[in-house]
Amino acid sequence: MRTVQSGIEPVAVRLPVQAEAGRGAEWLSDPPSLRVQCSALRIKAMQLTQLLPDESLRAVACHDHVRRLRLQFDIRPPRAVPDVMRSPAATAMEKSDFLVALLRACGMPARLRVYSLRAHHLRGLVDDVETVVHPIVEVSIGRRWVAVDTHHLDVALAIGGRTKLLREGARCGYGLHLDGAAFWNGRDDALSLFSAHDARTAPIRDWGVFHDAAQLTELAHNLRHGTAEHARPFTALKLFSRVRRLRGSAA
Repeated sequence: MRTVQSGIEPVAVRLPVQAEAGRGAEWLSDPPSLRVQCSALRIKAMQLTQLLPDESLRAVACHDHVRRLRLQFDIRPPRAVPDVMRSPAATAMEKSDFLVALLRACGMPARLRVYSLRAHHLRGLVDDVETVVHPIVEVSIGRRWVAVDTHHLDVALAIGGRTKLLREGARCGYGLHLDGAAFWNGRDDALSLFSAHDARTAPIRDWGVFHDAAQLTELAHNLRHGTAEHARPFTALKLFSRVRRLRGSAA
């Protein structure tokens, strides 16, 4: 049973968290930034999933497509999904919006759940940020909500991060936790940052569920403080350099 409270109190449960059962039509809607009815998005969803026989496989195909976009660290306002589709890189929030849009285009209810986390998992990338905002995509599959965040890290960055952690004898850093999920099977929760055995990865707050990043921005402007440090040019340049080296170590 979930005991988290949204928006105010610290989260009091371990992750992964099973979301409530149910398949609401509310989470199939088409807000302006998702553009679920956009012809390019619907064609892409069809191309990815038309030969796949069940929801889990279709969900994984959408996830893997979004994961191929390079993860970008940027504090710009999240772009609309059609703009993200034309780009080779996207932020975690933009990638999450893209995945929600693809899943909805396939007829699967999907939404964002947003947490505030301690930034320990960014050790080795960002040294001077204490908390970050972390979006998780929840999709209704088989009459229950399944949570996933493994679409955030592109494969090269994920492999590079795991390689560095193993060499250092550390469990958490470079955007992931070694106890977290590396892939998603479309049936079970797949969360890359969280470990039941590491209290540092526990979320500070559960801000609830949202249709997209635009709704989050509108309803929770105070979340922006979690990434404010990235605005400093030197910090951004240092982060870009570290991410480039980390992807290179996966080759």
